[in-house]
Amino acid sequence: MKKIYLTIVACTITALLSAQEFAGSFLDKFGNDTDFEVVVIGKKMLNLIEGLTSNNPDLNEAIKELENIMIITSRDSTSSKGFYDSAYKLLANKKQGFEPLITVKDQEEDLIVMAKESKGVIKELVLLSNNESGFNIISLNGKINLKTLAKLSDKIPGLKLLESIDSNE
Repeated sequence: MKKIYLTIVACTITALLSAQEFAGSFLDKFGNDTDFEVVVIGKKMLNLIEGLTSNNPDLNEAIKELENIMIITSRDSTSSKGFYDSAYKLLANKKQGFEPLITVKDQEEDLIVMAKESKGVIKELVLLSNNESGFNIISLNGKINLKTLAKLSDKIPGLKLLESIDSNE
């Protein structure tokens, strides 16, 4: 039974790594750490959500062209700053091709939002945060419209600033 469980976990991690860019790179380096929780919302689930939220056109517009969303969380506050620093170094590596959009640093939280653009279209948006409750990566992949996403971001500090950034409609 334990072998079956380990095989399923290994297959799941392999599938996750192949489906993601930045988040996959991070998991490739640190995925053996048992403190991480990983959630992947694939295209089929995003399509299902879009079908269920017909009364929210902003949400439908934001998720319509997404390929997937990956969320990586570590609630181990003792190692979260190290994970944050490592993720930032990986994200800031010129080879990754990300550009900073927003950086918020205060006494309670570090938050960075970076984007990867290809042919004038944002293809990946990564939110990296660290606070007293832990470390988080949220990676959105697909065709991303920042202004539409900003309409949904009232509850995430700093992301409301996305409205002021020029983006392809």
